[in-house]
Parts: sequence; C-alpha cells; structure tokens
Amino acid sequence: MKKILLCLTFLGLASLNAEVLTLQKCINKTLQTHPDIKTFILRLHQSDAAHKSEKSAYFPQLTLHGSYDFQRTYALPRNGQFDTKDDNGWSAGVGLRQKLWDFEKSGHLVDASKTAQEIAGLSLEEARNLLRLRVKSAYLLTLLNHEAVTVYASDVKTKEALYAQAKALRRQGLKTKADELRIYAALEDSKDTLYAAKAAYAKAKITLELLIGEPISPETDFESSLLKQERFDTGAFTQTALLQHNPTLKALSKEAEQNRQRYLAAREQRYGSIDLVADLSHVDTLSSYDTKQAGLQYSAPIFAGGKLSAEAQKLKIASQISKAQQASKTRALLQELRSLKEDLKSLHYTIKAKKAQIEAAKESQKLLRARYKAGLSTYIEILDTDALYLKSRLALLQTHYRLANTIYQLQYLTGETHE
Repeated sequence: MKKILLCLTFLGLASLNAEVLTLQKCINKTLQTHPDIKTFILRLHQSDAAHKSEKSAYFPQLTLHGSYDFQRTYALPRNGQFDTKDDNGWSAGVGLRQKLWDFEKSGHLVDASKTAQEIAGLSLEEARNLLRLRVKSAYLLTLLNHEAVTVYASDVKTKEALYAQAKALRRQGLKTKADELRIYAALEDSKDTLYAAKAAYAKAKITLELLIGEPISPETDFESSLLKQERFDTGAFTQTALLQHNPTLKALSKEAEQNRQRYLAAREQRYGSIDLVADLSHVDTLSSYDTKQAGLQYSAPIFAGGKLSAEAQKLKIASQISKAQQASKTRALLQELRSLKEDLKSLHYTIKAKKAQIEAAKESQKLLRARYKAGLSTYIEILDTDALYLKSRLALLQTHYRLANTIYQLQYLTGETHE
C-alpha cells in the first residue's frame, strides 16, 4: 500500500513539474535561431556597407602611383635636331581628387542608399512578423491536435465502458449479440480515430520543432487557454493601423522613393562634375626632378549613344511601377483585413452555438444511457448521441482555433508585434 502511495505521489509531482512550452517562448526561440532572420540581418549589414560606399564620394580620394621602364627611348635636342637615347627610368607620386560639385548626383545616390537601408530594416521587420505568424499558427495547430487527442481518448474510454456494459447486459439476456458487436465495432473505430489524431499531433509538433530549432519533449504541456479565449476587440485592427504600420506597404513606398532618387541621380549625370585635382610626383629618367599639379577639372559626357537618357527613363518607370504595386498591395491587404474582421464577428456567435450543442448532447447522453440500461432505447441511439457529443466538442475546439488564428492574422496585417 505504501509503495502504491509513493508511486502516486511521484506521478503527481512529475505532472506538476511538467514544463509548459508557452507561445512566447516559441516565438523568442524562433527569432533567435531561424536562418531566415539571420539572412535578413546580413542583408541589413550589406545595405549599411553600401550606404558607406556611396557616402565616400564626399571625401577626398588619395591615390599612390608609380612606374618603372626597363627601356625607353628619349628624344634629346642637339644642334637644331633630335637625337634619341635608350635608357631606363622611373617615377612615383601621390594624387588627390576631391569632388566639388556634381549637380547633386552624389547626394541623390547617398539618399537612395539610405532608403535602401530603411527597406532592408523593413524587410527584417516583415520577416520577423511573418515568422511570428508562422509560429503562432503552428503552435495553435499543435495545441488543437493535442486537445483533439484528449477528446478522442475520452471517447475511447466512453466506448470501452459502453462495450463492457453491453457485454454484461447480453449475459443478462437484456441485449443481443448484435448489440454487443455493433458497440465493439464503434469502439475499434474510435481507437482508429485516436491513432490518426495522435499522428496528426506528431506531425504538427514536428513543424513547431523545426521552427523553434529544438525537439519538444513528450511530457511538454502547452497553453491550453489559447483555445478558450472568447473576448476580443476588433477596434484595434483598423485600416489606419494597417496603412501606417504594415512593413510590406512601407517597404513598397520606400522602394518607389529609392527609384525616384536613383532616377534623379541618373538625370543629373549628364551634367558631369567639377573636381579639385592635385598631384606630386618625382621623375628619375635622364634627369631627376619633381612635378607638382593643382587645379580644377571639369568633365561631362557629350554623347553616350543614348545610354544616359535610357537609364534615367528606366528608373523613372521603375518608380511608377513601385507606386502601382503599392496601390495594388494596399487594396489586397485592406480586402483581407475587412474579411478577417467579418469572420471575427461571426465566430463569436459560432462559439455560443457550439456550446449550446455540447450541453444538449450531454443531456441526451444521460437520458439515453439510462433508457438503454432499462432496455428502452437501442445501441444506435446511444452511438448517435455519442457521435453528436464528440462532434460538438471538436467543433468548439476548431472554432476557438479559427478565432485565435484570425486574431493572429489581423495582428500580422496591422503590424502588431506584442503578444
């Protein structure tokens, strides 16, 4: 007796100490370890480097140059004529070039690279939001299948008790062999459904494991309260919130701005640039001397086969395409937002209906079991009411799942990141 009590105590403590894998833990682990996030972080660093590269146009450019000729022919004036001499020679020096004015071309390119940084940051934000949604959906599906396993296991126990009762009633002559076999068949069918539910739970858990990057223990519990929430506020999910906070729409807007800035840079390229140039060199050939140069230099393309104007036109059209894509995406997201909010409203009434069905099925079960035991109802009526009760419980779970999933999708659309 003492051993049994010790075992029961140990099992009770083990169940109390079972780890609860919360949704927030799953989100944190995914954001910390998922390769997609690392990819977008690297792209953000890449855009930072590109921005620094464009800004370098504002700074002086120093170059070191040198040459050595193994043999070179030099012309020397002598008595009104030129003589030649072959000799070696070398030169070395340092050059300076500072851009003074390029008609804002560099400024537009720097602005475009800064916008590219912002786009990379928004892409990272969108990747995080999308992963949050994927984790939430996977977690909900795992939880739904976990709860479904519990429901089906309860149904199996109910069928086992009913089957035991049917066998006892047959031995008393109150039921027939057909009654017993029909309930036995229902029991086996219930077991088969339970095994299928366990397989669905295992597959859902695999998806969640791959997202968070670590295995989930069989003893792990989940936040079952997520499939019980009924209160929700649709006021937070507004069109204004979507237009202001959705990273995809903001990135498309930035993309249009970036293309406009690049177009302006391409347009100003035809005016050329004014540079400050300086050079200090030492030359050692037939004679040795130093050379110095300091001045202004202007250069501009005169004819490039239409390449410059075509490049500017291409970027102008790209900016217009980005604006059209932004408008199209906005319409699609607004349609999805409004549809999800309508779903959210209807799910509240669906939950009330499913709860009423469960209560009605419970009362029918109690009545028909008493009548069955007294021989006043058939096994078909018993199985029908059990099936209705099971279906109602599962339907309520699925409705709660749809409710939570709809809320998470609305949070994703409106850019909400808090849990």
